Amino acid sequence: MHRYEGMLILKPHLGKEREEEISRKIEKLITQEGGKIKNFQPWGERKLAYRIGKENRGVYFLFHFLLSPQSVEKIKRACQLEEDILRILIVRMK
Repeated sequence: MHRYEGMLILKPHLGKEREEEISRKIEKLITQEGGKIKNFQPWGERKLAYRIGKENRGVYFLFHFLLSPQSVEKIKRACQLEEDILRILIVRMK
């Protein structure tokens, strides 16, 4: 297993319940693939550096986890299918 850091950006108008639902879904995907969540922090709503679709703002979440490299692609694909997620970035940490 490798250490990863992920940044998730959600649409700003979702509401707390939907944001929590999506974050729980990501956590569940990671644990189902045999990974371990080390940290999951909401950063709140921030202005985007550039527009994504029609959005100028996004709700950020930072998370650290352990997971196998093959499973990371499954997580990325699942996030791309979720319409309320603007962007996801996952990088391997040393």
